[in-house]
Amino acid sequence: MIINIKMNKFVKIIPAIRYKKVYYYSVQFEDEEASLFLQFVNNHLEDEYKEQMAIIRTWLKKIGNDIGADIDYFRPEGFRGGDASALPPSFKYIAVECDLRLYCMRISKSIVILFNGAKKTAQTAQECPSVRPHFLLANRIAKAIDRAIIEDRDIIIDDENGELIFGEDLMLQI
Repeated sequence: MIINIKMNKFVKIIPAIRYKKVYYYSVQFEDEEASLFLQFVNNHLEDEYKEQMAIIRTWLKKIGNDIGADIDYFRPEGFRGGDASALPPSFKYIAVECDLRLYCMRISKSIVILFNGAKKTAQTAQECPSVRPHFLLANRIAKAIDRAIIEDRDIIIDDENGELIFGEDLMLQI
């Protein structure tokens, strides 16, 4: 899969899933109908991915309902200033092999933004033709979100309520 990102592309942050302890968001390109997370789900419906998708769903629920978005449960995948990470957690936390990667951005213990991903077929994300485009895109979007939080102050983190606060018309340029 080749993802061609031209300059001046815009994404908006949208709600994805709300659990007791974590509010998951995703992002959606201005000219697309589905969020990146929904694209991930739809791209991995085949039987070949059934077990690995179950692992990722289990971790989304476990993190969301039971343990919160503790940094230890996310694989660090930052690149060139991006704060992307990935699920499922490392072998330290799961006993079965899972090559499927869902890229995301952990903002706080109660807020995570879900992107897209694929099956990792190489040692590193940069070397893998399947995940590399998703990995690079996740890092570009993470940088734009960081900029909107830290520099532009277009996004406010409300940890008390586990939400992001931003204008409904906010579009982030990546």
